[in-house]
Amino acid sequence: MATEIMTFTPPVADIDARKSRALIIGLVGLALCALGFFLDREHFFRAWLISFWLFLGISLGSLAAVMVQHLTGGQWGVFRRVFEASSRVLPLLRGRTAISPRRTRSFTIASST
Repeated sequence: MATEIMTFTPPVADIDARKSRALIIGLVGLALCALGFFLDREHFFRAWLISFWLFLGISLGSLAAVMVQHLTGGQWGVFRRVFEASSRVLPLLRGRTAISPRRTRSFTIASST
């Protein structure tokens, strides 16, 4: 009996086409963000803050799932590599706080006395 060894080689042309398409979509999105920044700055910063909390929640939740999987030492972590990869976004989010919205207005609490 002959043993057949199966190997998989990914199609490089297909991967390159997807990478260039993703780059174009990313640049269009960045241009739209810049346009939104100049047209309505307050709305832009609100949307920026919501997206910051969204990606922070995803990466912290993934980090917690990875830590629980490592603590239990179980083999149940089917998505362990996905969780590890999505928790690697945390250093990028740290740099993102440099352009997070600052408090521009001072709010006062009216007392009823």
